[in-house]
Amino acid sequence: MERVIEKFRAHAARMRCEYECKVLRETGNAERFEAAITELQAAKQRGYLPLSGKRGGNYIMGSESFIAAGAANCSYLLYWAGITRVDPIRFHLPFERFLNPLVGGPLEIPLAAVPRTRVARGDIDLAAALSERGHPAESFPPCDCSAAGVILRETNGRLVFQEQAMHLLHTLGGYSYAEAELLRRRFAKALPREDVQALEEQFIARAVKRGLRQRDAQQVIREIAEWGGKLLPKCALLGELLNG
Repeated sequence: MERVIEKFRAHAARMRCEYECKVLRETGNAERFEAAITELQAAKQRGYLPLSGKRGGNYIMGSESFIAAGAANCSYLLYWAGITRVDPIRFHLPFERFLNPLVGGPLEIPLAAVPRTRVARGDIDLAAALSERGHPAESFPPCDCSAAGVILRETNGRLVFQEQAMHLLHTLGGYSYAEAELLRRRFAKALPREDVQALEEQFIARAVKRGLRQRDAQQVIREIAEWGGKLLPKCALLGELLNG
């Protein structure tokens, strides 16, 4: 069984790498991304990273005090290259959270300076980590829709993370992850009520067509619409827990 699991993981990793490379090429970011990885790997080897300061000139950041930040933790290629310790396949982080092929534009890899701390290993209790940071999962809405159970299991059945909203839109509504990310961003803004209603109706129609009960579809999309601007970035939390 272990050999089967390892074979599956290898296949998933290969497919993810191929997909990320495809999106990077199609958005014109392949060379920029490759150059950034080369520079960051070299910085770790030489022990420092030269960065441009806000007032001009350069300052040096120790190699162990910079990490990939935010949505950069959604790239498996950055994980494979050692720029982040967050495995986006293991933690279900869509690459489109980092680079959306429907938007394109020049890619930037955000970095964050952190103190040298103990790196978390093994299983991570995200609900507990949120509580420690003043964001208890209990402040977020519970979702009784059984179809959302697997996606929300890591936060005790509550919609907490932006990436969870993406997965719900993708799995239940049939949106691509790129479409789901754009829709999530729209719900995070203060839209006119008629626009929100149109987006909700679109999701409900798609979800019902895919076999979801109408009342479950209504509950899911209304929670996403209501809490869209309050949902937290899972990729940033995992970066704090694993990269520090």
